[in-house]
Amino acid sequence: MPSTYVGFRWRHFLYILIVLIGAALRIQALTVDVRFTPDEALFASFARDASLRGEWLMPGDLDKPPLTLYANALSMSLFAAHTNANGVLDFTPRQGEFAARLPAALASIIQIALMIALARALYPHDDRVALWTGIFTALSPFIIAYSATALTDGLMLPFGVLAMLYAAKGRPLYAGIALALAFAAKPQGLYFAPLCIVLMLIVSTPNTPVGTRYSASAADTGLPGPYKHILLLIAPTLITLPLISLWDSLRPNSPDLWALAAANNNPARLIRSSELIPRFLDWFQPTYIFLGAGTVILLAAIPLMIAFRIRRDARTHHAAVDLVLVTFVLIFYLVHWLIAFNTYDRYLLIAAPALILLCARSGLWLWRIIGHYFGVTLKAEVALVGAALVLALFGAGINAARAYTPYNDERLRYVGIIDLAAELNALPTATIIYDHWLGWELRFYMGAWADKRRVYFPTPNTLAQAAALDPDLAPRYFPMPAHQAPEVWLDALREAGFASTRIYAQGGFVIYRLERAARES
Repeated sequence: MPSTYVGFRWRHFLYILIVLIGAALRIQALTVDVRFTPDEALFASFARDASLRGEWLMPGDLDKPPLTLYANALSMSLFAAHTNANGVLDFTPRQGEFAARLPAALASIIQIALMIALARALYPHDDRVALWTGIFTALSPFIIAYSATALTDGLMLPFGVLAMLYAAKGRPLYAGIALALAFAAKPQGLYFAPLCIVLMLIVSTPNTPVGTRYSASAADTGLPGPYKHILLLIAPTLITLPLISLWDSLRPNSPDLWALAAANNNPARLIRSSELIPRFLDWFQPTYIFLGAGTVILLAAIPLMIAFRIRRDARTHHAAVDLVLVTFVLIFYLVHWLIAFNTYDRYLLIAAPALILLCARSGLWLWRIIGHYFGVTLKAEVALVGAALVLALFGAGINAARAYTPYNDERLRYVGIIDLAAELNALPTATIIYDHWLGWELRFYMGAWADKRRVYFPTPNTLAQAAALDPDLAPRYFPMPAHQAPEVWLDALREAGFASTRIYAQGGFVIYRLERAARES
């Protein structure tokens, strides 16, 4: 049997093994008993109302395109919805959590295979890059922590990687369709567009002179080849944008999606000088451990590798790809550091594919440099260190799958939300619930058929004034997270004529019953 065939079989066996290990970790993350973050609860509520109540146009305050929400709603319909004892279509909170997170978990498994294929397309002469890219993607605690969520990033990211893959293979239309799907999952998917364009231009036909690369494909359009391919890449998104706007215009009693997205996500300013260091640390801290203990070494080696490539073999295909990826990462970090975007660590998911590819490349470069300059003995020792770091990364991946990680730790704050919602649901019909902190969370966890009146007020004084003027005789309750200070709210209510009694305190939440104080005769 030819040795090349044996090598081919072993490579693909390793690729499959890597995907299976990554799948096991993501399935573990899917089944861990953690609650939704506020954003997850909001998106899952829209999906649930579509699945259970038939609200497929998703009316309400929504600032994201609907692709992820429809995927989650379909999953809820298939794997969670059932007719309960009252003959009503419903599901329990945990069933809803599982179904809403399932599409992202499956997409994250597929992303491992896509990253391996992308590495092979970008670096076709070095299969080791694909191997290490697969290992890093499968075991990254950062990616695992966000693999099983109801967030819109879950579908945006694999579609973005798919767009990069098709761009690297010189398939601009397919790349454009994948990019449009990434955009339809989350508008930030457009960050992949410039990366796809540049990769398509320099990678798709690396052995053809730049000046003649697209001449054959341009004959039937009259456009120069590169422009035709760029048009094919961006056209699907240009078509998707008005389609989403048309869908948005059909949603009843809903603000404009794009206007709300701009209001919620527009930073509107550069950062102040006092924010330079804190924001740098906010963005760097999630990065330096995103591949476990060895991340710092791999990240530090990237600029050394780039400098070496520029000096020794700047004209090579691999060096050009390295330079494109590192430029993308640097621009991405600078934009998010110097413009006052929210410092949510999940925003770094967009940079993760490029970072993983660069770390795989820098690790292999270090291996070659050590072998060349320091000999076989030290190279063997470094191999042992590398194996230890992979084992450490595997351990970090297991911890992330079990939610023992600093990434996405906001979900741990809501451990008692199901019991809180059950307590509120047990109150009499039409009970008034003054809900300042937990609007999105209680919207999901109280269920699609909740019969209570939840009311939001922004300040203690507005709550007290409105409560005093409301003649409704229904019972009134005030739930809140236990770590919030209740005094200013309860004092305002007391001045408005309400006595408060704490009736519930567990799982990180408390409930106060509010009663009008007896008036003196």
